This record gives sequence, C-alpha cells and structure tokens, in this order.
Amino acid sequence: MRERESQEGEPFPGGNPRLSHPRRRRTLSAMAIQPRKVYRVLVYTVGAVAAVGAVYILFRYRTEKVPAGYTCLSPEVEPGSTVLVDRLFDLSGELAVGQMVRFRLARGGESVPRYGRVAAVPGTRMELRDGGFLLDGVDRGFPTPRGVTLPGEVSEGEVLLAYNAAITEDGGGTLETALVREDDVECRVLMALWRR
Repeated sequence: MRERESQEGEPFPGGNPRLSHPRRRRTLSAMAIQPRKVYRVLVYTVGAVAAVGAVYILFRYRTEKVPAGYTCLSPEVEPGSTVLVDRLFDLSGELAVGQMVRFRLARGGESVPRYGRVAAVPGTRMELRDGGFLLDGVDRGFPTPRGVTLPGEVSEGEVLLAYNAAITEDGGGTLETALVREDDVECRVLMALWRR
C-alpha cells in the first residue's frame, strides 16, 4: 500500500506531490502569464492614449488664416498670413509680456478682432514722465492707452496690449495700446507659419 501511495502521490522521484498532481499542473498553467494577452492589452492601451492625445491636440491647437480687414501686428502677422493658435492657452498659465494674442476690442460700440502683443500684465505700474509713457518706470516705446487715468496700475483680470490700429501699404501701421479684459483674449498666437 505504501508503495502504491508513493507512486500515486510522487510520480517523479524527488518531486513535490502537491505540484506534481495533474490538477495542480492545470491550475498553474491557467494562472501563467500569457504573452499574447499582455501584448494585446499593451497595444490597445497605447492606441487609446494616442487617440485621446490626437483629439486633445486637434481641439487645442489649430491653424487659421488671418482674414482681410483684421488689424494686426505687422510685420509678424498680416492679413492673409497663416498662424498657429492655442485656444486653451489659459492651461499653460498666465499671459506673459511679449506673447502674441488674438483679442476683441470694443471701439464705437463694436467689438473688433485684432492681433497684438502683451505689453504689461496685472500689477504693472503705468505713468507719464517727461512726455514718455512708462511701465514700471521704464519707457518701452509704447504709446499711452486711451481713456486711462495716469498714474495707475494694470488691474487684476486685465492686460495691456500693443497692436497696430491700421496697416499701411508698406506694411507699417499705427501702434496703439489698450487695456483689455483677459476674458476678451480669444487665443494665443504661437507663431506665424507663413505669409501670404
């Protein structure tokens, strides 16, 4: 009887009866990692992440052609130029001095789309001294904004933008500045891809 029990429980000399049992072998085989399934899961995961990333990029970034009649900041952006814009620019943090944006400016009861650069951010002090318009005590060559009481400060929720009020035939323009609400900034212009 002992020999028979030994043969049934230990088919291989020196083996472990628990691991050598046929049922145990099938269970361990079912639990083993299957490379094909892991590969499929990996491929599906990478594909899903890539699809979500592509949708996000297409929704956030796009190219647009500057329509005729838009007042722009020449020579970087002119009517007919194609630019790359970021519609979710607020996700990248606050606007910074020097960034180019597309915004809407109320003039004569009409909201006009324009392109310009950020000249000053909230907290910047504005003043007139010796006939010059100073930002934090520095004359940066910007004209005085209309309808602004000086000395003063750029309020929270506003930015001072510099833009060309008109484009001339030689590509120049009349530089102006205006205090604009951040809510009226529609997108950030990343770059001009090519001109007309």
